[in-house]
Amino acid sequence: MQVKSVPKQMVHEVAVTVQATSETISLLMQIMAVLNGGAALFFNGPLQQIWGSISSLQLTTHLPLCNLEFPGHVEIMFTALIGVVTFDIMSVFA
Repeated sequence: MQVKSVPKQMVHEVAVTVQATSETISLLMQIMAVLNGGAALFFNGPLQQIWGSISSLQLTTHLPLCNLEFPGHVEIMFTALIGVVTFDIMSVFA
């Protein structure tokens, strides 16, 4: 039996809007990670919550490796999160 793939069913304008929103959210998450790390070091607070959130984001971004089908906007969010979980935060300041 041959399996046919279903093309992405998202209007181009919606895809552009979702892409722009996900890039903005990714930038904000990177900035928040830097600020949380700086605040934790400044106040000598535990880094366990920061590392826990990064760990859960890493697990979330590995979901596409399970060969599951996701809607288009979820896949766009996954690509936006990859910059956060790979610690690519220096691109924020470049």
